[in-house]
Amino acid sequence: MSAGVSRKIVEGDGGTLEIEVPRDRDGSFEPRLLGKGQKRIDGLDEEIIAMYARGMSVHDIRGHLEELYGLDVSPDLISRVTDAVPEEVKE
Repeated sequence: MSAGVSRKIVEGDGGTLEIEVPRDRDGSFEPRLLGKGQKRIDGLDEEIIAMYARGMSVHDIRGHLEELYGLDVSPDLISRVTDAVPEEVKE
């Protein structure tokens, strides 16, 4: 962890995720993905499922989330989310 960030644990439908939050000493930064005090990422599981439904691999989904949101999501989290999709929907 670098000196200019702090760690934050957030919870999604598929499990927990640790992120690094930049320090904001004068309180002027307003987060876009997670609001101040927010612990859950709204819609993340739905996005993962949508990408999975489009045929994206776990590796591709992980790279897409990193590119768009700067999130380092574990392959395990992505697998837990996609495994929760009923078999009928997968077919």
